[in-house]
Amino acid sequence: KACKGHVITLPQDVQQLADILPRFPKDLPVIVFIISGKNNDSKDFIVRKKVDDALYWLTGFHERGKPNNVLYQNVKIDSQSLQTLPENGMLTGVNTLECVDDDASDEPGIDTGPDNSENYEKVYHDESDMSSFL
Repeated sequence: KACKGHVITLPQDVQQLADILPRFPKDLPVIVFIISGKNNDSKDFIVRKKVDDALYWLTGFHERGKPNNVLYQNVKIDSQSLQTLPENGMLTGVNTLECVDDDASDEPGIDTGPDNSENYEKVYHDESDMSSFL
């Protein structure tokens, strides 16, 4: 299931982020936006194992001795910070804003194309220019 909507990017000290990961949740200037479905759950926050696996892969090396990702080869994994992440569920100590979608489903919706809002207000009548093709 994909999330859609607006994204805001804020300036950060990238060097500090790149040296030691993960950061302590209390040090993150983020607002977490949660979408809860019919079961009032969110599968996006099974946290610690996913972060652990991703960081160890990013900072690791593959069988030919080359780094999996050269941009992360010098990053240190902070085990103490990693242990502060919940095994399952939401982070505590961060600002959250929750939006409940009662119509949410685990099934992806059908892509109906772009939303042409300007055409919703247009009224067609017998003098409107129209064309068709086969």
